[in-house]
Amino acid sequence: RQGEAMNVINAKYGSDPGLKAYTHLTDQFGPFATQNIPATVNEAPYVLDGLLMTSVGRKIREQYTDTGGVSDIVFAVTALLGYHFIPRIRDLPSRRLYLFDPGAAPSDLRSLVGGKVRERLVVDNWPDILRAIATMATGAIKPSQLIRKFSAFPRQHELAQALKEIGRVERTLFIIEWLLDADMQRRAQIGLNKGESHHALKN
Repeated sequence: RQGEAMNVINAKYGSDPGLKAYTHLTDQFGPFATQNIPATVNEAPYVLDGLLMTSVGRKIREQYTDTGGVSDIVFAVTALLGYHFIPRIRDLPSRRLYLFDPGAAPSDLRSLVGGKVRERLVVDNWPDILRAIATMATGAIKPSQLIRKFSAFPRQHELAQALKEIGRVERTLFIIEWLLDADMQRRAQIGLNKGESHHALKN
């Protein structure tokens, strides 16, 4: 419909309005969820939608994605829902670590510290965080819809800020684990290669 074709033009895919089929695969190459999303949107929130759409997705233990699926809120929500989020981040060397006490960081790591975790913000919003996660987990609202609602506020919603703080903690832990765990890097590469193979077969 013409009204829905506005703002779905992505120069990467041509000059006509379009949609992307965002497909989620198991490690056995089987698609377990597919979503049609506008060509212009950030893919990150839809990572979470796919995991919660089916009974198969809810049983996934590790979720691999490339840089397009990464955001601090996705780090937060996947952890709070019990998933192990393992993205392949293209600009990993530029990402900063967030600590509860940046002053306690070893001197040779201080240049990597981006700031202090705002713990109070998380504590003050914890009941709302739990309600938001329960709302997503029960299927009452899709994660992408909730994240879009946060974005609609003129100033960033405080709950979104609190989730970002949790995401910064989870991202920091992930970066440390990624650098120390070659097997995790291998699993992520294999998982993402399966996705690329699936796309090549469809093409």
